[in-house]
Amino acid sequence: MTNSLDQVSISDCVLRDGFQILPEPVPLHFKKKILKLLVDSGIKDAEITSMVPPKLIPQFGDAAELIAYANELDLKTATVLVPNIKGAERAIAAGAKSIVLPISVSETHSNKNIRKSRADQVIELKKIRQLIDQQPVQSRPILIAGISTVFGCSYEGKVSESEVFRIVESCMEAGVEHLGLADTVGYASPNQVKRIFATYEREVGAVKSVRAHFHDTFGLGLANVCAALDAGVRVFDASLCGLGGCPFAPNASGNITLEDLVYLMQKLGMKTSINLDKLLEGQAILQEALPGQHLYGMINRAGKYPADFKPER
Repeated sequence: MTNSLDQVSISDCVLRDGFQILPEPVPLHFKKKILKLLVDSGIKDAEITSMVPPKLIPQFGDAAELIAYANELDLKTATVLVPNIKGAERAIAAGAKSIVLPISVSETHSNKNIRKSRADQVIELKKIRQLIDQQPVQSRPILIAGISTVFGCSYEGKVSESEVFRIVESCMEAGVEHLGLADTVGYASPNQVKRIFATYEREVGAVKSVRAHFHDTFGLGLANVCAALDAGVRVFDASLCGLGGCPFAPNASGNITLEDLVYLMQKLGMKTSINLDKLLEGQAILQEALPGQHLYGMINRAGKYPADFKPER
């Protein structure tokens, strides 16, 4: 029997975070193909789209259709990013089972990304909580707060850790069910990651279910994953072939690569419930959908496993 502490949950965000910075929309049939591949690989949680006005980000003009398709699949959680109460209304109307509202610790990033202050975004979170509670019980989506720029900001540089936990407290008071802590621009270091999650454990509660979201801008993504794992975190975000980045944060390159994260966890002896062989088929789908787009991943580049590695079946 697998110890629960040896089980990790890995969520993919290529369909939202990975695609949001692309210059041209990805056709819906490719998005469906990618989502089906993720599910067939054993991914149970995915961030699939964003409810933003299509005139701002045309990439997500098919959000309602993709939500409907996700609801047909064997997904535990298909999360939709919403920037505000209007986005939440649209997501709920489309049948979203989980929604995440981004809240930045950096005031500058908040205004650039959402065009609202941090305080205003907390108010939006409270409004969304009220909206969800007004829905029939069977139609109430999970509410997640995605706290960004936790480990640094490309506008402001260092971010105050006391501000991080002030935002965490505000989100919990607003009634979120889950929290995610994000290294939006890839500034985190392993010692900083350990310190922040240790403080969370001490001042807020268990970190086991807190979602850790890392970018690999400066090559420390997987090192930060190991630091978070040592601190007790068991829920991680990643992106197929490492696609991703924030369009409103300068020089914020892609997310950690999903395939490499799964390989790392299985190499460490953690239980992922993910078929890595199947997951690696995603590279060919993205190459077809995004000709000319640079894709990432050390396992993808190597093209084979080490001789002593046996992937989960």
